[in-house]
Amino acid sequence: MTCSCCGESVEEAVQLHSHRDVVICYRCLDWLNNRRDGQVKAHGGNWRVVGFEPIFTVGDVKRSVDHYQRLGFETSEHDETYAFAHRDNDLTIHLAEAEGDSGAPSGSPTSIATTPTGWPTTGGGPGWR
Repeated sequence: MTCSCCGESVEEAVQLHSHRDVVICYRCLDWLNNRRDGQVKAHGGNWRVVGFEPIFTVGDVKRSVDHYQRLGFETSEHDETYAFAHRDNDLTIHLAEAEGDSGAPSGSPTSIATTPTGWPTTGGGPGWR
């Protein structure tokens, strides 16, 4: 096969997913990857996100811990006002008790918890969210 980039005849190459007629040899693919990496670094992209841990502000940490346990999460507590809900070693949700009477600290975002498809939904009742 012939590389669409350099025109050389090669035995091993990759095809573009959306254009199967475009074949790129490994040498050209390496060049493209290096060029992409250089452009990303030049634009301040010298880092990449490999995970995240959301922090939910809650009105009652104990009640929230009970909720996440019913959904199948393992939980741990830092103290009476801060806890963690862990799922499959891939997700940790921080549960931070709101300060004051407002239910959420001033200027903080409000999060609405939903149950993704495939997660257990048993154990919920009125006001369980």
